[in-house]
Amino acid sequence: MKILLQNSRSKRYFCHPGGWSEDPETAFDFQHSRRALEFVRKQDLKEVHVVAQFEHPHWEQIVPMPVLVATLSLPMAA
Repeated sequence: MKILLQNSRSKRYFCHPGGWSEDPETAFDFQHSRRALEFVRKQDLKEVHVVAQFEHPHWEQIVPMPVLVATLSLPMAA
């Protein structure tokens, strides 16, 4: 499984800062949703989805980014 970021308007996938691609195979794999959320918060990205891409395309899951991403990416209290 890959964890990707996708622009909700263009449907392009994040590859590297300033680089987006239509091909999910060239997209950067965040490997964990928390890393993707942290990146979105730090980069102040707007209009993106987190995509969980599985080997079988039928199982692909697209999750709209919450409005308050910053509250989801804070470290857990001990």
